[in-house]
Amino acid sequence: YLCVRYEKILSVIIFSLSLLVFGSCGDRRVDAVLNDADTLMFSRPDSAVAMLDSLDLGMASRFQRARHALLLTKAREKAYRPTDRLDSLISLAVTEFRGRGDSLETQALFYRGVLLNNRRDYSTALISLMDAVDRAAETGDDFYRAMAYREQADVYSRLYSERPRYECADSAVQYFQRAGKPLHALYEKINVADALIWLKRAAEARDSLLAVKDEA
Repeated sequence: YLCVRYEKILSVIIFSLSLLVFGSCGDRRVDAVLNDADTLMFSRPDSAVAMLDSLDLGMASRFQRARHALLLTKAREKAYRPTDRLDSLISLAVTEFRGRGDSLETQALFYRGVLLNNRRDYSTALISLMDAVDRAAETGDDFYRAMAYREQADVYSRLYSERPRYECADSAVQYFQRAGKPLHALYEKINVADALIWLKRAAEARDSLLAVKDEA
């Protein structure tokens, strides 16, 4: 009886260890695909989408699922793919990364704002984007601070609110420059000039466009 009992206990232990071993291998495979997709995000977003769409998340942790959700949202946005069905995914990322105080939290808030802007939920989009600005400021993430300001400027443009559009676009220029992204800053200066034209500040708009011409 004791031998049978010990054999059962041993079987349970072996089974548990097997789950741990294979589970950790599965986690490593998921991490490898996520890392590869992240690497391809800017140069080949379509490839990143394909990798992420085909990834088996059966053994993924909650953190990995949240990271997958964020990366898939980013990749589909950059590849100009439909994002209208990604609300639940990005919400998972926002929830999982809340309170981390790092770039993952900032990016989740930013991309939720982007999705909300895409589906014309402007007031909620602005709340998420303002939160992204705050998190970026706390962590010193100048690039995503600039991105959040730029997206806010786009929201205000759709709302025909030119003064806050100008203010956000101008802030985006400053933080793109601080982040070492001169081309992003240059493009945003055109947005600044357009807002100034709508505000009937033609001389300032002309100066902004001349600066773009000189820097191009």
